[in-house]
Amino acid sequence: MKSYPTYSDQELVRLLQRGDHAAFSVLYERYWEMLLGMAFNRLKDLSASEDIVHDVFTSLWKNRESLNIQSFKNWMATAVKYMIIRAADRASLEERFAEEQRKNEVVENTLADSMADKQMAAMLASEINRLPEKCRIVFQLKLQGLSNSEIADEMGTTVKTVENQVNRGNHSLKVAMKNYFFSLLFL
Repeated sequence: MKSYPTYSDQELVRLLQRGDHAAFSVLYERYWEMLLGMAFNRLKDLSASEDIVHDVFTSLWKNRESLNIQSFKNWMATAVKYMIIRAADRASLEERFAEEQRKNEVVENTLADSMADKQMAAMLASEINRLPEKCRIVFQLKLQGLSNSEIADEMGTTVKTVENQVNRGNHSLKVAMKNYFFSLLFL
């Protein structure tokens, strides 16, 4: 019987599909450095590159039973490429969100100046910022006038997920506003 390091990629993938941890470890040791180099070459960020390679191997393990891989090296290189693209899309979305956040701060400041109760505007802004990240991003994009399907396309998720996040944000803000007005009654 051969030792694992001498097995071909195809043999290791077959063992991996059966949940063999040693086969996974050999594939990891065989390819992590090459994949890290590919990711770093594109991202120029070691930490982000390590995260991508880790995510690709995590995905490999999670989906091991349903794998249909002809060339392991090519499959992994393609997986890293798509993870980099997703990370770039996410970074672009976060950058767009940050820009919108800056615009919203200007709007919030203008609203607060014109509102009789500046405290309410601050509380509302604070509550929006307390929303979970995905919910906050969806909520902000929704406030910009994007449709649920446009938001889903932008974030790479389903329309149902977007609807759930909008509802979650609305509910959180309603509860916060109710608590705010309730506390004003007792002041």
